[in-house]
Amino acid sequence: MKKTNIYGFGYLEASDRTGEMLDMDQIRFLAIENNLLHLYTIFGNGVLEDGNTASWLIQPPTDTTGLSVYITSGEGHVAWKYARTTGNINVTLSYPVGGVYPITYWIYATPNATTPELSTVDFVASLSEINDPNYYIGLGAVEIDYDGTNFTYTVYNTADYGRVVISLFETLNARINAHKHIGGTRNPSPIDLGAHVQGKLSGVFLSDLDASTVTSGTFAPERIPQIDHETLSNKGTLTHSEIDSLLAELQDSSAPRLSDIFIANMLQLAIALKKQSGLSDVDKNLINAILYLPGYNENDSFVSWYSTWAGVGLTGVSRPYVPVDVTLATIDRTNHQIIGGEAQAAISDFVVWTTNTDFSTAYAATDTSAEVGSSYFSRNIEIFGTTASSYFTLSKPYAYSKISDSTINTGSGGPWYYNHVFASSSLDGNSDISLFEYLYTLFSGDPRDYSGVNKLAIGYTVNLPDNPADPRAGFTNIYAYLILSDGTGTSVNFLEGEGIYVSDAVLIHDAAARPSAGVQYYTEVNMDSFIASSSRAQVVGFGFYYNNDFEFKIELNVPTTYPGDLPYRVSYVRQNGAPAEGIFPDLQGCIFTWNDIYYNQSGTFTFRFDGNTPPPLYNKVTWDIVSNNGSYVIKTRTKDTHLALNGALPYDVSQTTYEIDSRNNTGRYIDVIVLLTSSSDRLSSPEVDSIQLHFTSISGAAAPQVWTTNADFLTGRTFTNIINPPTNDRIQLNDTSEVGYFNFIKWNDGLGDYSNGFGTTENNNLLIGLSDLYTTPVQAFNYSVRKGLESPRDVFQTVDNHYIFADTANDRVVEVDQDGYFVRAIQGNLRLKRNNRDLVALTAQYNPRLGKMWISFSQYINFANTSDALKKVSVSSGVQVIGFDNTGRPAANQVKIEKFSPVTPLNSTTQKTATLVVTFTGTLKTQIDSWSSDIFLNIGTGFITSDGNDGVAYSTESTSTDNNDGTDLPSYIDGDTKLYEIVGSGSYAQTEFVSFTGLLTESTTATVNGDFNLNGAIDSDLIGPQSETPVKILVFVGEVVFDNIYSPISIQVIESNNWVVAMVGENSVKNYSNLGETIDSKTISKTFVEFTEGKGGSAYLYTPDPLDLTSRNLLVAAPALSPSTNGKVLLINQTTSGNNTLLATITTVGADAVRALPDPDNLYFWVALDDVATNGTNSRLVKYDVSGRVRADWSGVIHPVGLQFTPNGDILISE
Repeated sequence: MKKTNIYGFGYLEASDRTGEMLDMDQIRFLAIENNLLHLYTIFGNGVLEDGNTASWLIQPPTDTTGLSVYITSGEGHVAWKYARTTGNINVTLSYPVGGVYPITYWIYATPNATTPELSTVDFVASLSEINDPNYYIGLGAVEIDYDGTNFTYTVYNTADYGRVVISLFETLNARINAHKHIGGTRNPSPIDLGAHVQGKLSGVFLSDLDASTVTSGTFAPERIPQIDHETLSNKGTLTHSEIDSLLAELQDSSAPRLSDIFIANMLQLAIALKKQSGLSDVDKNLINAILYLPGYNENDSFVSWYSTWAGVGLTGVSRPYVPVDVTLATIDRTNHQIIGGEAQAAISDFVVWTTNTDFSTAYAATDTSAEVGSSYFSRNIEIFGTTASSYFTLSKPYAYSKISDSTINTGSGGPWYYNHVFASSSLDGNSDISLFEYLYTLFSGDPRDYSGVNKLAIGYTVNLPDNPADPRAGFTNIYAYLILSDGTGTSVNFLEGEGIYVSDAVLIHDAAARPSAGVQYYTEVNMDSFIASSSRAQVVGFGFYYNNDFEFKIELNVPTTYPGDLPYRVSYVRQNGAPAEGIFPDLQGCIFTWNDIYYNQSGTFTFRFDGNTPPPLYNKVTWDIVSNNGSYVIKTRTKDTHLALNGALPYDVSQTTYEIDSRNNTGRYIDVIVLLTSSSDRLSSPEVDSIQLHFTSISGAAAPQVWTTNADFLTGRTFTNIINPPTNDRIQLNDTSEVGYFNFIKWNDGLGDYSNGFGTTENNNLLIGLSDLYTTPVQAFNYSVRKGLESPRDVFQTVDNHYIFADTANDRVVEVDQDGYFVRAIQGNLRLKRNNRDLVALTAQYNPRLGKMWISFSQYINFANTSDALKKVSVSSGVQVIGFDNTGRPAANQVKIEKFSPVTPLNSTTQKTATLVVTFTGTLKTQIDSWSSDIFLNIGTGFITSDGNDGVAYSTESTSTDNNDGTDLPSYIDGDTKLYEIVGSGSYAQTEFVSFTGLLTESTTATVNGDFNLNGAIDSDLIGPQSETPVKILVFVGEVVFDNIYSPISIQVIESNNWVVAMVGENSVKNYSNLGETIDSKTISKTFVEFTEGKGGSAYLYTPDPLDLTSRNLLVAAPALSPSTNGKVLLINQTTSGNNTLLATITTVGADAVRALPDPDNLYFWVALDDVATNGTNSRLVKYDVSGRVRADWSGVIHPVGLQFTPNGDILISE
């Protein structure tokens, strides 16, 4: 056996005897391990980073409803071993038991069994720091807070939180910084400063030098210490203190200066002259000086003044112009003083809100009812105190919730259940082991959040059993508990095989203290007795338990109202409800909860002030606020109109200088916005005693602008439907004939209107004709001579009198102006490719804003992306041509061709499309945008080939066939309600067509068999819209954007001119920006709700809290998908982070929910129900609350299709 030269590792050669060195492997690996360990100790254990790329970083999760973090990819040394991960690793954090947030988790890397050979590693989290730097490598920490719904993560990837980072450069730097040139063993020799140092050496590295060795140069003053006066040579006879005293006498600040004396003399002279006859205005040309002689002139002409200005209110409610006297100052000649009158806001340099009247009036002017359009309306505020001494603070929400009425039904389906448990019984002292009965109810829907609730009340009676002679008849103690979500609380396993998790139990009936039968008792419990507030966010039920050795009956009763059992606060909310919280009156609840200690988490109080015109300059806001462990922010915003002010961005007022931000310190109107936040436990809130606004009136602001005469009115810039001012000094409407009219979709013609008479044919007018928009793909294939609407199901009118139509059978949403001219559209092309048809290039729409052109075909298509094929495709206008072949063009000037947004066809897994999108860039876009004549798209042979279709069979009248057997078609196409080709007019007998009864008319000529060119065959060779080859299509130029829209059924316009569209298909509701771009986070797929063609439906987005645009509710009306299912109304919460949460579902048995709208207060839902079972005779309009209870029901309609509120709150229905 031989050995290596350096480490002497033994190794075997041919014919060596293996038995001579049995421990050879052990020696080799021990040597390797010892040397590797020494190498690792040079660098140590920790996270490896190369200076450019971070490694093993702690990151928060994307879903903040659970407890976890993830660790990014990276590498490091763990327990003297190399470890590496290549992807993100999730680390689940354990829920702390009884923990108080915020909580810090320390994150570590630790080795596992396969670390040496596979470089694997484990990541662990600990609630305490682990002091084992070799086996637990610190990565940092994460601090987590919890608001009852979501967790907030603060990540610390720093050394302060235990993160250990190693790198080659850091190791070398540490070694270099640690060395000393002191000579001796293992230390470098001392440095020769004369031979080894260049430049300047910082003084911090030098010890003090003997000044006597300095032979030349100058010391800087800061290097010379202070010299005592007593040590000086030739110091004179005065001591240091005597010199200071003499200087102090010479610097007497109280002695008048010569300039002061001169100014005083000049003022005395000016005042003396002002008293002389004829010289009362002698001071009029003095600069920055006002000379005032109180009471000297016998007519007080210098101090008395009168104003006819009064138009400003402290609350910002505009007052009408009314001439008033301004209170004059009183001249007290006897005591030589002026007593000022009450200042008017217009001339005061400040205004104060401090009394109960001030606060109440200001709140009423900017609360939710007064300021519907404002994003900072006053809310969650309560005012306390008398008229003279008041303050406001955050209000306390009622948070009222009923648990049960008087019915205890333990039959099949509940809602009450009972089960049993054997347990040790020391409660009643009857036996060691007893059978306990658990009587409980489970809440329907999501768990209830009781973290902001502190009281629970129970009204009840105990009675003997039906058989009083039962030997077990008698009473025992009764305990109550909350049922918590699985995994929290104490587990209770029933003998019947089920189980629940419960809170602590609370005695609610003491049998010794309350021994009587048939007596109505009332018990009020503090919720903290069950479980801490922080653990009450996931309550799923409530129950009682008692010793089953006793036989009795417990009955629930309604407690008496204040001044009986119940406190005033809960009595009030039970009788009146709390609309702002979505709480309805409840006089039947026997077990219920409410809050009377927890404040709202936040609130807003907006003070609106009208500074009139010209606008004043707003300087400061000062306040008197006691924070009480809460916090507050003061903001302001200014604009010249109420409407502009409601949407303006506010800026913070400095809490140190109190100055208003210069970006919004001028304007007629100002909002002073007080934002209050309660303490973290919500048990205390800031209290505001007063708010003061300081401002400077601009010269000329003493009177408002008034228009009242005919000459005034003629100064107006524009007159829309206003008669030019007549001679009676007034203005009036020019045309009142349309007052009381309402608009409706006039079938395919456009927009009609009816007069107030609801009556005659003569009043049925065509308001806007829409027969000439642009040709859609469906219209092109059907040879339609019209270019208007096809079976539109909805229309929305904007504030500027534009109209947006859900153009259902054209698969588009289109906007027109008040004269019917095209504005913009979102177009789809999913309808034609369902069936086997001739391959036709149908339409081309070019959007000059985007430089994009969409080309629609009747079938799925492929295109040849070769130079030869592209040379046969072009766009042209007159003699100018742009070919699609990019050969020789620079990258900035190209024609880019793509398949548009492919979909998964039926019977296939390969995505396909029936539309091409062409993008023109650089100079090519500039060229096509400059064309003023008609633009044509030219397509030669060989560029486009057919890629098939969905294979849906044609259906006519009431019969249908399906050559795919219906097994692999999406339900919205092949469900019980099919997608039919609409042919001609007529009435259909099938229930799926009942909504069409009386509506279908002859509008287009349908090609029922797909033979576009009528040659008796289905052609796969491309033809044009005139059956021509090569293809030549007139291009429509305008604001058209394509998307996979299919059969849109409702349209709503929200802020920023965004569109909310409900449609049939994979995506049931989509939100589009004002540029036609899909807002993906707002998309509702058919997994939430599904629409079927021909039955209508709607989607309406509203904001429960106008201050919070990040969370909105989508109200959806969805008809039944088949005769065997029911219609439904859904409420879906949408957040800006993309979360869609189903809040409520209301089933409409035997009727299709075709339209749904919230009432103006967003408290109830009005739903139009179409009876499909008995041909419309049971159609009705129903008003629901959020729990699905019917609040109103009106059956005076047949087949409703439209629903809208009029401005005065009436409801308009179309049948």
